[in-house]
Amino acid sequence: MFEEFYRLRDNPFRMTPGGQDSFRSRSYSQGLAYLRPALDRGAGVVMLYGAPGTGKTTLIRDLVRGCDGTVLELVTASLGAEELIELTASAMALEPDPVDPARTLHRVQRWLLIQGKKRQRVRLVLDEAHNLRPDALELVSWLVGGRRGGAFPIQLLLVGQEPLRELLEGPAGRDLRTALAADHRMQPLARTETARYCWHRLGACGWNRDPVITDEAMDLIYRYSRGVPRRINLIAGRLLLYGALEELHELDAAAARAVLQELDEESLLPAPLAGDAAAAP
Repeated sequence: MFEEFYRLRDNPFRMTPGGQDSFRSRSYSQGLAYLRPALDRGAGVVMLYGAPGTGKTTLIRDLVRGCDGTVLELVTASLGAEELIELTASAMALEPDPVDPARTLHRVQRWLLIQGKKRQRVRLVLDEAHNLRPDALELVSWLVGGRRGGAFPIQLLLVGQEPLRELLEGPAGRDLRTALAADHRMQPLARTETARYCWHRLGACGWNRDPVITDEAMDLIYRYSRGVPRRINLIAGRLLLYGALEELHELDAAAARAVLQELDEESLLPAPLAGDAAAAP
């Protein structure tokens, strides 16, 4: 609805990554700089971790875009070794053996060896990797050669929340640590980045300074989102909807507070950052 009212081509604050050019925050740019060389080498383990909604999926998507070879992407919610090898085989277009996991593993090994003979790189992206069980960690460690120096032409990209680093620092992650080529922690946006992020997203959808979001409203967006892009999208998207319903072309602090109250009543907001909004970084 608000897209038509504000003459936007699309919803600039979609909750899932869209086709817009990625916003290059400080943390995003650092992640590219730290992880790209390791990705280009095509060996070992690359780890990206951080709080939910900080842009990990966007960064990994941009990193693997245009990579040579094959990219396999899996969501690994609380998987053990057997489930993980079945998913990996399916991603390789192989037929998993429902009775004999060892046979499935053999098929995966053979496929990887064939790719190696063709000099084709394989990158395996494991999203939500903080949920992997210890036996699954041992499996992927074996695949990337944590114990042998890399027997298969496969690179592992681990993406997950904060506990992922703790997982690799524990006993189950010992062998993966030896193969770790690079890691990066995604950080929330700063106050100035929050405003630039909003203008960037609006501009990508044809925004022509309608609506205007005041500095006071932007302060509230930052304080209540804590600089997390997913929360910014939630608040800013609801603010545009509110503005369209009220036929507003300037979205000020009063409009932002009305939206924040609605979201708070729906239990969708964390507590704001402490301190005066004007003093927020």
